[in-house]
Amino acid sequence: MAPSFESKIVLITRAGSGIGRGASINLAKLGATLALTDINGASLSTRHRSSEYISVIISNYNRIGHIFNCAGINGVYQSTMFNTNAKGFLNITRACIPYLKSGASFLNPTSAFGISPGANFAVSCATNAAVIGFSMSMALELGPRGVRTNTIAPGAVRAPTNMQVIAGEPEDIMDVVAFLFSYEWRCMNGSAAKLIGAFQQK
Repeated sequence: MAPSFESKIVLITRAGSGIGRGASINLAKLGATLALTDINGASLSTRHRSSEYISVIISNYNRIGHIFNCAGINGVYQSTMFNTNAKGFLNITRACIPYLKSGASFLNPTSAFGISPGANFAVSCATNAAVIGFSMSMALELGPRGVRTNTIAPGAVRAPTNMQVIAGEPEDIMDVVAFLFSYEWRCMNGSAAKLIGAFQQK
């Protein structure tokens, strides 16, 4: 049975495309109230903008239940990749923490390259591995408060910044996203789930 997210406030970054969009549609169907941003709408790579955005959510809803930290990119300048893929996760996490109660959770999407590196993708591998290490540390720090942090590491999934090799559609992993947020999977904390389906990362 699919989990219910009635009365849950879910923040999703980069919700306009890829797995952010897929998660938004699926979680809305499951009853969640969504707070959405997209990479073109607000830069989350600066601490001030992230804090400002979270303050707006709190003023509107008075709480945050789950965070799908989805603003990763690839195939662009190295500094932009590090700012978005690494600093963006840090800033939005730091801004959310003061408002989270027991039962809340983070889910940080990264890439299978963060677990299984590949040639010619060194910067992408480095930024994705950073997200996994950061998430595991957050799981240890926030776990005693009842706040979970997990990571999903899909293979190539259709998105505007990832159109060269397509292994799957965003919808292929949406059930995993919902269940990792749900009470039924409350035992999952500090995990990095590699989601490659029939695609084998080389």
